[in-house]
Amino acid sequence: MRLVATEAAVGQVVNIGNTGEITIEKLAALVKQRANSHSPITFVPYDQAYEPGFEDMPRRVPALGKLERLTGFRPSTPLVEIIDRVIAHFQEKKEPVLPKNADGSAYMNSENLAIKRVAT
Repeated sequence: MRLVATEAAVGQVVNIGNTGEITIEKLAALVKQRANSHSPITFVPYDQAYEPGFEDMPRRVPALGKLERLTGFRPSTPLVEIIDRVIAHFQEKKEPVLPKNADGSAYMNSENLAIKRVAT
């Protein structure tokens, strides 16, 4: 909310996340572990996960200096705590945490994990 209320942020691109780096595969394994899930991790070929011509970033480590300069805020919540909070939220709502493939396994990619260029 601080960023929204900051006039100097209007029209700016501001990274929000933390400087920790994690691969999608390791993130999927961590989510499975924290959710006590036995679902398999399904690997989707790049050409099926993205539209033609799309080039994904090989690494996502946001630079947070602009966020801190604009708001005085520097994210500090550990990834495990964020995952636990998201799991608890969806358990309270009695909804599945992730979309399912036809075979019932969890479908995971950067879109439904909401980490695309944002948080790692």
